[in-house]
Amino acid sequence: MADLEGSLPEIEEAIFLFLRFPEAGQAKTRLIPELGAQGAADLYRKMAEQVAGVVKDLDRPGLLKVAYYDPADKGREIREWLGNGFHLVAQPGGDLGRRLEDAFVGGFRKGARRIVAIGTDCVEITGEIILEAFEALHEADAAIGPALDGGYYLMGLNRPCHSAFRGIPWSTDKTLRETLARLRGCGLNVRLLPPLMDIDTPEDLKADRSGLTW
Repeated sequence: MADLEGSLPEIEEAIFLFLRFPEAGQAKTRLIPELGAQGAADLYRKMAEQVAGVVKDLDRPGLLKVAYYDPADKGREIREWLGNGFHLVAQPGGDLGRRLEDAFVGGFRKGARRIVAIGTDCVEITGEIILEAFEALHEADAAIGPALDGGYYLMGLNRPCHSAFRGIPWSTDKTLRETLARLRGCGLNVRLLPPLMDIDTPEDLKADRSGLTW
């Protein structure tokens, strides 16, 4: 895992915002047939800014906010885009499971007792839901935000479970179900958060209920 920027004290809690630089042809690729490469990238930029704004506004003392970005050579552009308020960490190569595992392992190595990871596909997410996840991790071992497509928009852990990220059928209607089975197989008790909608496909965009203007 790339080092977190700057000299950090021991981390009590951390949130990792998974995002990529909004470059045409590299962002929201499943929407390119509908919106074109630049249109899909522009949409992704708006989605990411919406979710990043929610994270920036979180009022939780001691919470480390990490922009966990891709590709790794876009750190300067990510900093210019997001501004201050985030520590930057470059994602490694590999599938989503490899990158999620890297984030949680790296955070726990820094001393975190509770870690939450979210992406930028769910613009319905609120600060209240994120804070609910952190509060849940005082009693439960894991917190999961189910997505309506069978995946999840939020994962929170208070201790490692490597198998939750390995061999998972990502981007399918089996993602959540298999992840829950792996977490419980690790002996973790899980708190489920309110189900929300991800935006990945043209059908999702048409069904979007966030009220935002795209």
